[in-house]
Amino acid sequence: MNNRYTLGVIGGMGPMATATFMQILIEKTEASCDQEHLPMVVRHVPFTPDRTAYILGKSTDSPEDSIREAAEALVADGVREIAIPCVTSHFFHDKIQKEIPVPMLDGVEDTARTLADEGVRKVGIMATSGTVTAGLFTEAFRPYDMECIYPDKEHQEMVMSIIYDCVKSNKIPDEKTVHEVLSHLRNHGAETVVLGCTELSLIPKEYLEGETLDVLEVLALRCLKDWNHEK
Repeated sequence: MNNRYTLGVIGGMGPMATATFMQILIEKTEASCDQEHLPMVVRHVPFTPDRTAYILGKSTDSPEDSIREAAEALVADGVREIAIPCVTSHFFHDKIQKEIPVPMLDGVEDTARTLADEGVRKVGIMATSGTVTAGLFTEAFRPYDMECIYPDKEHQEMVMSIIYDCVKSNKIPDEKTVHEVLSHLRNHGAETVVLGCTELSLIPKEYLEGETLDVLEVLALRCLKDWNHEK
């Protein structure tokens, strides 16, 4: 592969989130022909063990090796940096980054920085129970003195149902359920709500009343920024 900027993508977690990530990259690119689009290599690894099941101790099958092997393959492909359109996989980010010689982008950290720049103080979080338990957003937001507002048990189960019973099963989420979770978070003080699982990017936009921020879009915009910087 030549020396031009090429983005590496570790995909398949889940497949539709990866496809949506690529769609955002394409739609956000100012291009008039094929040659003006972002070069990328995608390692699609849907066989990677479930991240949330592992973090919650419901499975002993670690996703770490699969993610690391995909990253190593992308390095061999000559990519300049790596994006993983799966928030829960960021649980393994720091450990794998120490073993990989190219930057692995951190969509959670970029989300924290984006919200801090906007002056947001209280943020509702819709994410997998694995992400919530691991405290990924809590840790990323702490240096910016931002408060994370998480759903209670009942509403977290609704979030997990949206992710696993709907998006991962190729079904459209129930609009009423989405509204109920958003209202619950806002009633507890959230100024904006982070779609903190890339599967949630598949929620129809018309369901998303009020201020929301999509981690998948934040990650895509970071990739495009880095690419444009190297042009």
